[in-house]
Amino acid sequence: MITWNGPPLMPRQGRDRLRFVLSAPTADAVHAAVSRLEQLGATLTDESRGGARRYEASMTAPDGNDFRIVAGKRGDGAFA
Repeated sequence: MITWNGPPLMPRQGRDRLRFVLSAPTADAVHAAVSRLEQLGATLTDESRGGARRYEASMTAPDGNDFRIVAGKRGDGAFA
């Protein structure tokens, strides 16, 4: 996810007011998305593993916005 292809328009102050959480069907899909997004310029900032079904990755887009990619769908217990 790249929202802007240049430097941030305004300096970042505190936490983002918008937070994107993207859902992938499996942990393998999250790994594939992380790899692709790193190729596009995003940075992996944190990973969390909790078994075969629970996996999430926190990333920062090139423009400084934070987002997460999680394995599973809401309601299946994959993430809270």
